[in-house]
Amino acid sequence: MRTKGTQGGFSLIEVVIVAAIVGITVAVAVPSYRSYTIKTKRAAAQADLMELSHIMERRFTAVGRYDEADDPGTYVLPFATSPKNGGEVEYNLAFDAIDTISYVLEATPTVGQDQDTHCGVISITEAGVKCILGGDSCTNGDAAAQAAVEECW
Repeated sequence: MRTKGTQGGFSLIEVVIVAAIVGITVAVAVPSYRSYTIKTKRAAAQADLMELSHIMERRFTAVGRYDEADDPGTYVLPFATSPKNGGEVEYNLAFDAIDTISYVLEATPTVGQDQDTHCGVISITEAGVKCILGGDSCTNGDAAAQAAVEECW
């Protein structure tokens, strides 16, 4: 019960405790949210790479090669960015023909996704070999490389 002449409110200690709790919550939540968004955007790029891989396989079935016959080593992808349906570009997609019967599809992080230093450039080959870090770790490598790729793919 208040007596006449006293005022209610928060003490300085209460305000400092609340500020500390908010600060700790933000310190934990922001990196976790960033990690979540990086993984989500990487998953979209992986889905786009898989879609392009299926397109390449249909092409090979139809014409017997992955690249262009009149311009060997090249092929114009139906879409070259991820996400493919608009929005801010998070990955640039590229086709690299090794020869007429093998290729590598790569997704390179752009400025919005460049914080993905754990996985970096992700790729897939015609044989289904998945790689990260621009080919430094692949599913056809040693056990440590395979484990690293599994974390990213």
